[in-house]
Amino acid sequence: MNKLINKRVAIVSWIGTGNYGTSLQSYALHEKLKQLGYQVCILREVKCKLWILHIIKSCLKILRKIFLVKKKNSAPKRYSHKLQRFNREKYNVFRLYSFFDYQYLLRHISVFITGSDQVWNTMHHYDPFYFLSFAGKCKRIAYAPSIGTTQVNQTFQDAVKNHLLKYQHIGVREQSAVQILSELTDRNDIAQVVDPTFLLDAKDWRSLAEDAEVELQLPQRYILCYLIGNNDNYLSQLETVKDKLGINNVVIIPSLENSSFTMNGAIIYSNAGPKEFVFLIDKAAYICMDSFHATALSINLCKDFIEFKRFKDNEQCSQNSRIYDLLQHYGLMNRMYDLGNSDLYTSIEYEEIDKEVKHERENCIAYLRNSIEC
Repeated sequence: MNKLINKRVAIVSWIGTGNYGTSLQSYALHEKLKQLGYQVCILREVKCKLWILHIIKSCLKILRKIFLVKKKNSAPKRYSHKLQRFNREKYNVFRLYSFFDYQYLLRHISVFITGSDQVWNTMHHYDPFYFLSFAGKCKRIAYAPSIGTTQVNQTFQDAVKNHLLKYQHIGVREQSAVQILSELTDRNDIAQVVDPTFLLDAKDWRSLAEDAEVELQLPQRYILCYLIGNNDNYLSQLETVKDKLGINNVVIIPSLENSSFTMNGAIIYSNAGPKEFVFLIDKAAYICMDSFHATALSINLCKDFIEFKRFKDNEQCSQNSRIYDLLQHYGLMNRMYDLGNSDLYTSIEYEEIDKEVKHERENCIAYLRNSIEC
C-alpha cells in the first residue's frame, strides 16, 4: 500500500462564505493534497456562540418556509445554493465542537497545516486557532498564510512569535512577510511559497469550470470586472479602460464587500459561485480587478488584466503589499492602473511568465510534500 495513503493531514484555513478568492485558495490546497495521495480534511472550529447562532438561524429558516411566501429564483438564493453545494462537494470538513473533538484529532492526524489567505493578519484579527495553538506535539506546517499588511500587530507580537517557533516548516505567501516574520522569530528558514491557487495548473482550473452553471448569454468579447474596494474613481477608470480597449461589453461580478457596484450598460451577474467565477475569468477578453486571487488566477490562466488600486499606500491597514509582491514577482507592475502605463492596453507576453509559474509550482509541491514527510 502507498505510504502516503495512510498519512492524515488537517488544514486550518478560511473556507469562504462569499469571497471567491477565499473559497478557491482553500479548495486548491485541499485538492492538491488529495492529488498527492493524502487523506485530508479541513477544520472548522464551531464556537459555542456560533453554534447557538447556527441553531437559531436554522429554526428561523424553517419558520420562514412555513409562514412566508419566498421569492422564487432570487439571485441571493441561487448564489448561496452554488456556494453551499461547492463547499459540500469539494471539502472534507471536520467540525470541532468540543474538547473531545480536539483530542480525537491529536490521536488521528499526522500533520497540521495552516493554509493560505490572510489568516495571520493580526492588524485585522488575531485567532490562535490559525496558529495551530491546539496541535500539541503534532507536526505543524505553514503553507502560504499571509499577514496581509506590512507589520504584525504589536499587541500580539509575543504570542505570534511563540506560536511560530513551534512550527517545523514555515512557507509564507509574500516575500515581505519572510523578512517580517524572520526578524520577529529569529528564524532563518522561513521561505516564500506560491499561493495555493498556483499549485493547480490551468488544466485543473478549466476542469473545475466545466461544471459552471452560467444563466446568461455571454458576449463574445467582454471585460470582466471584480472589485472588492469601494473607491470613487473605479467607475471613471473602468470607462477609460473600455474606451482604450474598444470593448463595449462589461460583465460585473459584485463582490461580497462591494455588492452595489454597477455601471450603465453593464451585465450584472450576481449568481456566480466559485466555479462560475473561474469560468468567467477564463472566458473574458480582459479582467479589471483589485483582488489578489482574481489576479493570481488571471496569471495562472494567462489572461490580460488591469489592476486597480484598492487602498492608499499610506493607510495603516493597506493590503496593497500583497498585490505588489505578486505583480513584482512576475514582472507585471506595469499592469497597475494608477501608474499611467500605456502597457495596460497591450497583451501580456506570458511565455516566460508561464515557464516561471510551472517551475515554482513544481518546487512548491516538492516543498509541501517534503515538509509533510520529513
